[in-house]
Amino acid sequence: MTTPPSSPILDTRHFEWDPPAAITAVERWTCTRCGDAVLDNRGYLYGGATTTACTAPTAGGDR
Repeated sequence: MTTPPSSPILDTRHFEWDPPAAITAVERWTCTRCGDAVLDNRGYLYGGATTTACTAPTAGGDR
């Protein structure tokens, strides 16, 4: 497991490592607040978490 990617939009989320079921080069993290995911395929980032900031309420002030 690696560190989730970072950007101003991604940093509004609280990610949990969520590896895909199949053996693949893709790494996936899912926001524990809203359920949006970011996938990293060797540096190419995609997924719902990459396009908009998380608007789910924060719990305890985590990122």
